[in-house]
Amino acid sequence: MKLRDVLKPEHIVVPLTAATVKEATERLAEQLIATGAVADPQRLNAVIRHTWPEDMVSVGEHAFLPHFRTESVRSLAAAVGISPAPIRWEKDPNRTARIVIFIVAPLREAALYLQVVAAFARSLSDPETALALLAAKSAEHVMGRVGRAHRDDHAPRAPAISHSGLPAACQER
Repeated sequence: MKLRDVLKPEHIVVPLTAATVKEATERLAEQLIATGAVADPQRLNAVIRHTWPEDMVSVGEHAFLPHFRTESVRSLAAAVGISPAPIRWEKDPNRTARIVIFIVAPLREAALYLQVVAAFARSLSDPETALALLAAKSAEHVMGRVGRAHRDDHAPRAPAISHSGLPAACQER
């Protein structure tokens, strides 16, 4: 599985303007909706509003990774936003990051969903990749780095995900 197969240039927001992770997630959801990746926009927005996690997955010190399994999409979709300023986690203002990766998938794509979450975590565990993404000024720069990160990633590594108390997947109830 290649991240380039999942991430599309039209799903990348550079610069991402948001103060909080939830606000950033809503902006990335709007991007997915605007590009036709979401079958049921109202349902996706309800999932974000009503199943927002108590804790947030962090990938290293540079990224947050909100992710949901929901039938509001027909297939897995990912969006990436790079902010010029730190975005804070609402429940802990000391936790900040400038990269937000939003992943949504229908329940039937659980295996792919977990592979994509792990692939983004592996990619961002490489400091060179994280710094290159932070410096990206366009969707094309992000896509170029995502492709290079995959080619450079030959050795399996443990994902740099931190997490406390959140189920492996936030699911629509």
